[in-house]
Amino acid sequence: MIIAKYFWDLKEQALEEAGRILKNPKHPKFSQRMVTFLSRCDKPKELFSVIPKKKFVEVWPQVRTYW
Repeated sequence: MIIAKYFWDLKEQALEEAGRILKNPKHPKFSQRMVTFLSRCDKPKELFSVIPKKKFVEVWPQVRTYW
């Protein structure tokens, strides 16, 4: 999944980092990047190609409190 269409404001190096961050819920910037991604992505299929459904459900409370 190419996340560049959701993070158009980031440079190439930051895009690579964002991809790694979205795969690691323990990263300090995870909630920030996930909120940005969720605010720009309206397709569940694309969301769950970035993060598995089960993991998303587990981290949703953390993301919601950041929102």
